[in-house]
Amino acid sequence: MTCVVDPTYIQPVEYRAKPPVPVAENTPIIDFSLLSSETVDPEAKAKLAKEVGAALRDWGFFHCINHCVSREIMDRVRENLALFFHQPLEEKLKVKRDLNNPVGYNNTDHTKNTRDWVEVYDYMLRDPVEVPASHDPEDKDIMLLRNQRPAFPPGFQDVVHEYGQYLEKLGFQILELVALDLGLPEDRFEPLFDNHASINRLNHYDPCPAPDLVLGKGWHSDISALTLLAQGVPTGLEIRGLDNEWIKAKSIPYSMTIQNGDLMEAFTNGLYRSVEHRVVVSGESEMYSSALAIVPAHHVTVEPLPELINEQHPSKYVGFNYGKFFMVRRLSNYKKLDHDNVRVHNFKKSA
Repeated sequence: MTCVVDPTYIQPVEYRAKPPVPVAENTPIIDFSLLSSETVDPEAKAKLAKEVGAALRDWGFFHCINHCVSREIMDRVRENLALFFHQPLEEKLKVKRDLNNPVGYNNTDHTKNTRDWVEVYDYMLRDPVEVPASHDPEDKDIMLLRNQRPAFPPGFQDVVHEYGQYLEKLGFQILELVALDLGLPEDRFEPLFDNHASINRLNHYDPCPAPDLVLGKGWHSDISALTLLAQGVPTGLEIRGLDNEWIKAKSIPYSMTIQNGDLMEAFTNGLYRSVEHRVVVSGESEMYSSALAIVPAHHVTVEPLPELINEQHPSKYVGFNYGKFFMVRRLSNYKKLDHDNVRVHNFKKSA
């Protein structure tokens, strides 16, 4: 039989999506309209925090509606993504990212050593951002990352920058709610995310002639504390559920899907688990999405918050430097590895 896609895209049999995958009808949907008020009642905010906490503990994610990210900016971003990604490849490659500057355009991302059926444009919410010069633990040098700015469409970088400001506000609102759920002051995470290095990824998935053989994004957990995902319609997001089976995420226009990442699992000493997910592709429709990874500055040590540790609840994770974690994780985007990429589970202490 003739292969209809480049073999580098073909997933190992055990990783391929096996339809039908059920839609998760009972997954949590949380209304954030309360936070749009000029003054927020503390009791109502505490109740909202418990909703968010229950969702992130029990499911690892939730769908956020009536949030602070305007529909108008979400529509403008979608229009600009279509214009940018539909350019000739040689134009997009003018802002291609590489090992020296891991922000910009790429169409050769790999997950678990298999190429993803996706093209992406990554940019940082803050520009420039300091990161380690290499993943070598002994290398103390620092380098500056700067966003690459596409020439087309005109004003593209301004639109995505404005979008990023909305996302940043929502992300810090959620961090406040997480802190309250944990019984901590709402500003507990602020010092950890001061001068944060958060990156927003803009995704485009073309229709695929062999959707049963490939994945838009192979299964993984995120490098972030939280990921704020704006799904398009249609969506290909699937999440590993409580029973270890895959479930298809709901597609709710203008919602945000909020997911725990590896850093949140470590910060909360395992109370909030990092959720595994993947993206399946369509044989007929193209798809767009954006995913903001909320991450700290490079020098932050990621470890369980000391307020959560006591004799009954000892620390379950060894502390690690976020910057080096980022530099190691990004290697798999550019080359095949002879081992699984690093995840938070690599820092879990033996029982």
